[in-house]
Amino acid sequence: MKNYAIIPAIALGILALGFSPRHPTMTNLSVAMQASALGQADAWAVFQKSEEARRAAKSFRSKMISNQNGKPMQVESEVMCPDRHHMKVMQAGQTISEMWAVGDTMYVNTGGHVMKMPSRSNPAPGCPGSEGASGAGRYGDRTSVMEDFMKYKDRSKITKGGVSTVEGAPCQKWNIVTTDPQTNKMSNSEYCIGVADNLPRRMSTITPQGNNFEITYWDWNQNISINPPSQ
Repeated sequence: MKNYAIIPAIALGILALGFSPRHPTMTNLSVAMQASALGQADAWAVFQKSEEARRAAKSFRSKMISNQNGKPMQVESEVMCPDRHHMKVMQAGQTISEMWAVGDTMYVNTGGHVMKMPSRSNPAPGCPGSEGASGAGRYGDRTSVMEDFMKYKDRSKITKGGVSTVEGAPCQKWNIVTTDPQTNKMSNSEYCIGVADNLPRRMSTITPQGNNFEITYWDWNQNISINPPSQ
């Protein structure tokens, strides 16, 4: 359970910091601020539309890749609303913890031993009713991302980028340059929104501290089978 307990801290760090594929310089930050093709109000309206699409979604799969303080980690997650969630944590290609939440019951496999206990995330993270949850249930809470962006709305500059393809789905890239009100440091984030459905497809960042995060989403609104392991 010790390894499982570090998941919330990593997830919350991602949601609070923003997303970008590379470390920005002052030069490319200036270019990004000046090159926006849309007004900032129009850009936030696009983000709000994406937020509405996320709130209506019933299922998804995601993969988070992080490198925090030189420690790489991968978290794979799948959610089927209202109350099924499967998450696997990996380091150096090895699974260190795996969790299934089905209804009111959670199953955790650590070191080959499956433990059964009451679920801490019901509804499942990202499903209606899960907003504002704390702990491990907050990982994958798709509404939290937009809420955190909105907190820094007055300190953010948005630039519309090109169209990318993520897991076979085209998505519109947006660059978000945000200034932290406490440290006054800037982060350069990228948010790729599905062209056909307005759902998030990829979010990435490098923080001023040099930590890397990237989350990829796919299989929105697909029928995902999530069943508990045999004990």
